[in-house]
Amino acid sequence: MPQLAVFPKAFMHELCKDGTMKVSEWIDLAVELEVDGLEWYAGFLEMADKSNWPIFREQVERHGKTIPMLCCSRILRILMPLFGKRKLKNK
Repeated sequence: MPQLAVFPKAFMHELCKDGTMKVSEWIDLAVELEVDGLEWYAGFLEMADKSNWPIFREQVERHGKTIPMLCCSRILRILMPLFGKRKLKNK
């Protein structure tokens, strides 16, 4: 059976722009899903502090999950500001 991991696409603004969601909160949500792992994004605000890295890894592994992928996509860095502008325009 193929392994499956989740990515927090619905929470990107909260995790990467305004900080209203903490990475630990997203981990707590994601580990409840029937998946094998959590995909990671280098742009999470809390990833700027390298001392958080082992804490997040331990939190994920404590639930029997893995972090199989670290996304550093340039597309996400380009699209996130555009998404924010579109959101404001629609209000």
